[in-house]
Amino acid sequence: MRFVSRNEQNPYPVSSDRAFESAKNLYRSEKTTLEVTVVCTIDADFYRREEIDFDGYRGERAKAYLYLPRELLRPTRPFSSFPVRRCSWVCPSLM
Repeated sequence: MRFVSRNEQNPYPVSSDRAFESAKNLYRSEKTTLEVTVVCTIDADFYRREEIDFDGYRGERAKAYLYLPRELLRPTRPFSSFPVRRCSWVCPSLM
C-alpha cells in the first residue's frame, strides 16, 4: 500500500537517461578483493560478534561488526553495521 500525503510534492525533476548514466559513472569503482581481517570475536549467549577490517574505497581500511546469531535456521538475511564512533558508554559489555 502506497503512503499518500495531502501535501505530496516532488521537488526534484526526473533525470533523463543520459543524465542518469553520466551521474552513475561518478559512483563507479574498480572491483577488488576486500582483504578481510577479523580483529576480534565476542561470544554472547545468542550471537557471536566479529569485528572486521576490510579494504574500502581507494585502499582505505573500513570497519564493520558482524552479528552472527547462534540458533537461527540458515541462510538468514544479512545485517551490517558501520560504526560512526565507539560508544562504549551505550553498551560497555560489547566493547
